[in-house]
Parts: sequence; C-alpha cells; structure tokens
Amino acid sequence: MSSKTIDEQMNESQIILDVIDAIKTDRPVRFDYGADTVREIKPVGFFGDYAGFEGVEAGDNTEFRRFRFDSIKEWIGIGLPTKIVVELEFADYPTDNDVKTKLYNTLTENRKIIWRVEECPHTI
Repeated sequence: MSSKTIDEQMNESQIILDVIDAIKTDRPVRFDYGADTVREIKPVGFFGDYAGFEGVEAGDNTEFRRFRFDSIKEWIGIGLPTKIVVELEFADYPTDNDVKTKLYNTLTENRKIIWRVEECPHTI
C-alpha cells in the first residue's frame, strides 16, 4: 500500500505525463528541485521503476543528471510557446527601420512599454 496521498499520486502522474510529452516534443520541463532554483531540463528517459527522470540542462547538453520525483519541491511543467506583443505608437505608417529605431530607443532610454502575452501554436 502506498503511503502517498491522492494529491501526491496525481501530481506524480502529471509529472510523468509531462516528462513523456517533453521527450516526444524535445522540449524542456521546469521545476524547483530545492534551494529555490528553477531548473530547466530536457528529459531523455526514466530510471528505476519510474522513480524519476534523467536529462540534461536545457541549452547545455553536457551535464547529464537524474532527478527523483519525490525530491521535486514544485513542478512547473512544460513551458508553452508564448508570443509577446509590444505596442508602439506612430503618427503615421512606419517603415521597418522606424519600428526598430523606436523600439531600440524605448528600451535603451528605459521608457515604459505596453505589451501583452498571446498564445501561439506549439510549432515554435
């Protein structure tokens, strides 16, 4: 008989499903493994009797590590592709160069920007 609560079992089941999806889609998963540091790992498989998963740091395929499910403090999951839309106002229709210049000046002069998040297809 398992000593885990239903919530813990459901959470671990979701983590396993997320890891399977991340392996299939070649995307990283994000989680807190302690020390209040969010890790971003590209999983490549499981170890033990589904005791955890193994993978490499996203962006750095050199350090192979194993992560036990019972040591994960907070599960964030697979990041979904997101589109950030920044709004710029112009008196007339701008050219590409006008947009680049205004965006550059807005950012370098630390001016307030208006932006929003839009969902985008999973094909990024």
